Amino acid sequence: MENWKEQYNQLECEWKKYYKDDFAEVYKYLLEDNISIDEAIIKIGANYNAEDISNLKRCDEILAQGTKLVMDNSEELINEGNAIMYDLILALSNEKIKKTLFFENLKKEDESFDDLFMSNNYKCEYGLYTYYRKLKEHKLDVFLGTEDFKNIIETLNKVCIFIKENNQHPIKIQNQLIELITLYIGMRLEYHLIIVLQGLIEWTEKIYENNNEPEKENAFELHTWILKQATRLYYSYYLSCSNQIENDFDVFFFSTMIGRYIKEHSDEYSIESIENIIDDNNIPKIDKTLIRKIYNKCNNNQWNSIPIDDFIRLLNCDNSRTLSIKKDEFNRTKVVFKNIANSIKDKGSRKKWIEFIKKEVFNNVDFMKATLRTDTSCEGYSQIDINFSSFIADLGVSPNK
Repeated sequence: MENWKEQYNQLECEWKKYYKDDFAEVYKYLLEDNISIDEAIIKIGANYNAEDISNLKRCDEILAQGTKLVMDNSEELINEGNAIMYDLILALSNEKIKKTLFFENLKKEDESFDDLFMSNNYKCEYGLYTYYRKLKEHKLDVFLGTEDFKNIIETLNKVCIFIKENNQHPIKIQNQLIELITLYIGMRLEYHLIIVLQGLIEWTEKIYENNNEPEKENAFELHTWILKQATRLYYSYYLSCSNQIENDFDVFFFSTMIGRYIKEHSDEYSIESIENIIDDNNIPKIDKTLIRKIYNKCNNNQWNSIPIDDFIRLLNCDNSRTLSIKKDEFNRTKVVFKNIANSIKDKGSRKKWIEFIKKEVFNNVDFMKATLRTDTSCEGYSQIDINFSSFIADLGVSPNK
């Protein structure tokens, strides 16, 4: 082991000897407000004895030494293929402790449970090229520099491969991602971490949409977990940039679903409320077969052609995607989306989905009352709707009361 790592491990052992859990309250003031230890103790109203104060001051010295070792060797830490270390020193090494505190409840779990879940591998046969092109279109390779940009793509690649090879062990994956998040936050690499997490969001979204039950469910849980971690990080970044677009990264950030949502709702909701946007009940589990049927029949017929990935994102309440409905196809399109809504079993999720589609697709027109037009002279479907009515019946969706 390299000499600096040996030094770091020695500091970590000494840290554990002196550190107490309630010292974290001191650090909220110590690092954020740049005040002395004695002033921080007074602020939190702690009744520390002389030994506690001595231990806390020694922890502060260890933290400074540990942070310097990490920062001096950050490039090696990021690029090494071994498991990334995780410990409290690293988590506290960020001078802007308010950002780290968004992850104060991010705890590793016991990986031995993985062997008890009877989980099956799910397909991860999806590449990163589309995401790479998106980053290039936003000029992030120029913004970050060629070397950093390549390092980020390499990190994303390694994480995806790790998930692919270990996806029957969900806790192991979660713990590995916790290590990555903690490392990047500790090193003040928020740009890098947001790009990696956004890549994982879009990659796992494809995995979720293209797997069958029960593997689909496991892929969904991973996707949701990553979204939750990203929401807290994105909210932290939003506070630091004060909603100002100052560079190419900010343009990219506000193009993401979470970035846009935070920008639109930060004045209305707390971080806890915003985090609920990616709660299980807020992401409708729309049947993949139903999506394919509708897309194959309606794309470029009821609406102008849209890539299927964009159509799926729209169904997942991503308002960066739009649907251009063709002339005279407005009513039939409403009937299609009414059937999608009726396929969503959870009432709360269905209600939120309907409100999103009503606003973003139909300009606040209530599409849930739509029916195919009838010919009043024969009390049957009008000629133009006869063929389409058989397609609607073939969807096999029964209205939910």
